[in-house]
Amino acid sequence: MKNEEKNTLILKWLNDELTPDELKSLEALEDYPLLSKIADYSQDLEIPEIDSEGVKTNLNQYINEQTNDSTNRFNLFKLAAVFLVLISSLFLIKYFSTPSMVTFTNVKAEQTVYTLPDESKVTLFGVSSIDFNRNEWEDGKRNLVLNGEGYFEVQKGSKFTVETNQGKVTVLGTKFNVKTLDNFFAVECFEGKVQVERDAQKTILTKGKGVIFNKTNVSEIDIVRNQPQWILGEYRYNKMPLNIVFNDLENLYNVTLETSEVSINDKIFSGSIIKDNLDNALKAICLPMRLTFDITDHKIVIHSK
Repeated sequence: MKNEEKNTLILKWLNDELTPDELKSLEALEDYPLLSKIADYSQDLEIPEIDSEGVKTNLNQYINEQTNDSTNRFNLFKLAAVFLVLISSLFLIKYFSTPSMVTFTNVKAEQTVYTLPDESKVTLFGVSSIDFNRNEWEDGKRNLVLNGEGYFEVQKGSKFTVETNQGKVTVLGTKFNVKTLDNFFAVECFEGKVQVERDAQKTILTKGKGVIFNKTNVSEIDIVRNQPQWILGEYRYNKMPLNIVFNDLENLYNVTLETSEVSINDKIFSGSIIKDNLDNALKAICLPMRLTFDITDHKIVIHSK
């Protein structure tokens, strides 16, 4: 078969315009098995939409330019290689362009429950978020990063790790709460067992136990509740740093506290946050701390007496 006739058959094959007799002639070509494999491979791939007419035009032009019989077969293999690279590249671009990082967020005065890929649940409180890699979870690596505060109900399975900027919590299947702020890291265990890591220190917590890392101080606590107090709508504190109490107040009432005029880093508070009345809540906290406050819209400025 002449080179021109061969090119015509290939062009019509690309356009799906072959008659039965022409198809038999194409199948009799020495190069047909290679062309057939390319077609089968491309049909199995899911690729983004491309300009098929443009590709076809360029391919037709490329084939028509091949006039030298001695080099035509070599050029056909070059064409096949380029075609395979194009199809593979588009497939990889589609696969790896799918976002793998997932972020769940929450805002002040809200509690939001999220379901993780393994059916574990996390309830976020106040300004909080979690981030995780979906592809890693599909491979059984249950790791996530927490900012803020979250209550976790973990399905049994492989190791489940919560990383924060203050430390790390590792479990297999349990219920626990993690709270992290600047220089503050607290973990409460409500079911099962958890391992808490901060710097080089490791602490094992069982049901009804908790640990608080406040700057360089570490204290273990007993828990009589079966859930975090913020889920139960309770806000009681025993020798809690005042900045932690103020943070809970901001998240509960959706307000912003300005404390630059006073030093609260070393102040310790014992008592409760009153719900449903911001003015009374502020008085219950500020009066025993010898502080005053001014309220403007959603901003509250704290002063010393």
